[in-house]
Amino acid sequence: MNIVISNMDSHTTAADVQVLLKEFGEITVRQIRSVVHASGKLQTSAHVQTDDRTTGEQIIAKLNKTEVDGNVIGVKEAKR
Repeated sequence: MNIVISNMDSHTTAADVQVLLKEFGEITVRQIRSVVHASGKLQTSAHVQTDDRTTGEQIIAKLNKTEVDGNVIGVKEAKR
């Protein structure tokens, strides 16, 4: 399952994401992406992949709308 974790701290690294998700087993961090919007706001997101849907659903249920490094993150299934 492909998952997007949005509103992460702008200094987030793949290693940080691995630490955040370590309790869920083997997770592949595919990309860390930062985008500067027209308003000047920087938004950082992580794109990760799980081996199975159940693990992905557990990550979403546990972490969506939780605070990480002072930011409330959004966690959802990535659109294809």
